[in-house]
This record gives sequence, structure tokens and C-alpha cells, in this order.
Amino acid sequence: MRAGIETRPDPRTKPTLDALSRALGSLGWHTFRWHNDNPPLPAMRSCDLVVMWNGAHPIYAPIHAALPNITRVLYVELGWLPQDGTFQIDPVGINSRASWVPAVPTYSPEDHLHVRDGDLLVVLQCENDMQIRELSPYKQMAPWVHMLAAQSALPLRVRPHPKAQFPFELVQEVCHCGVTLDESDSVESAFEGAAAVATINSTCGLQAIEAGLPVLCYGEALYRQPYVCYCMDGPDDTHKITTSLKAKDCHLCPEAMRRMVGMVREHQWTIADLPDRLGALLKTMEG
Repeated sequence: MRAGIETRPDPRTKPTLDALSRALGSLGWHTFRWHNDNPPLPAMRSCDLVVMWNGAHPIYAPIHAALPNITRVLYVELGWLPQDGTFQIDPVGINSRASWVPAVPTYSPEDHLHVRDGDLLVVLQCENDMQIRELSPYKQMAPWVHMLAAQSALPLRVRPHPKAQFPFELVQEVCHCGVTLDESDSVESAFEGAAAVATINSTCGLQAIEAGLPVLCYGEALYRQPYVCYCMDGPDDTHKITTSLKAKDCHLCPEAMRRMVGMVREHQWTIADLPDRLGALLKTMEG
């Protein structure tokens, strides 16, 4: 059996991809490495398995087009809790497109999440990230923040993404509306003053769910499920939900939230898991 495995120099991705290559070799696979800016398409057409990082970016389109339907694919990405040191791996897709996400059960909660005093922490994301480009109704952060500032019954605190260009103009604009800038050292510290968290589909939303905070989710996300978070559809929802949260009225279910976090932890891997889990995963893809 022959496998083509992507290679990347990024220190956050390289160890995982290298470990996957070694693990496949130990399972008897003949492996070769490829880079997404120059994929060997003829060689990949003869593969029994292709492993790619993320796989949703447009740069992968020629690869998808070149692969026959019978070729198995594994998509790999950073994990969630925490991102560094864990990874996700799935034959269908990553994050909200993973094969296991629709299996989340429906809940009939008997208890409701307690809402504490605080503001609405708005977690900004990178506008060039594929989670924003493909899975978000807001392709830029500014329109989303302006909508929140106009509609939220809770005061806003905006947290810039640590790896995105700092949005000076946006912060200057919204500060005139009474919005404050979050300058906490970590997102965990930022949670301390929040009554709820607004996100498009950031992993920070999952961290907030684990911390027991109500989350307003505006895009496709693996945790966008009834009773786990508020599945937001527009400005009217924002005003309605934040007004309820301000009144300490919340229909989210703590048990549903805990179950979601548990499912995520079950579906994230570490490199040390590969010897035991990779062979079993490949068997589920046979036929």
C-alpha cells in the first residue's frame, strides 16, 4: 500500500505530519512526502491514501481533482483543548466538517446554565483563515463587531486575535460606541470578566464552553449544537439573546456543554496515541 503525506516546515504542524509518516511506515505502508505548492499529481493518483493538512484551502483543489474516488484521504489539523500538542484527524474533514460532529445527541435539559455578571467578550479571528472564508457569514471582522455594538444588550469587550494584524481603526471606531479593548494576557484571563462570549467559530468558543460560559456562535463550528451554545443567525437574535442573558435567563444545558467538551477530547489525538489509534482508524476506512 502506498501513502502520500504532506510535509510542512511549520513547527506547529511538522512534528505531527512526520510522526504520521513514521507510524504509517511501521504499519507496512510505502510512504512519500509532498508539499502543497508542488504536489506530484501523477504519483498521488496511484496512492491508496493521501494525508493532507487542513485540505479545505483552495491550494488543495488540484489535489482533490486529481484523486480518484477510491483514494482514501485523511485530513489533519491542530486540536482544540489545547491546540498545541494535540491534533485532529478524520477521513471526511476538519472541525465542523468532521465525520463525527453530526452524532451529537439532542438534549432536553432539566437545568439551565447560570449566568454571572459581566460583559460580552468578542473574540476576533483571522480574516484570511479558512474557517472565516468558507464557514462564516461575516468575511470581515468590522461588520460583525459593528453589528454587535449596535444590537447587544451587554457591554462589549473586543479581544483581537494574537496572530492577526491589530485592528487599530476598528478599535478606534468601536471605542466611540462604548466598546472596550481586552488586553488580558490570555483568553482564560479574558473570560474572568465575561458574562458571555461571542465568536464566529473560534476554538476560543470551545474553551468558553468548557469554562461554563454562554457562547454566541455566528458561523459553522463543531460545537454549534442546541443547548451547547446559541446558534446565532442575525442581528435580531443578538439583541434577543443578550437581553435574556442580561436578565440572567439562559436555556443552555450544562450537561450538553460537558458532553460536547468530552466528545472533543475523545476525538483529539496526541503523537503518543498514533501506535494504538491509527491502525484502527484505517480499518474503518477499508472498502
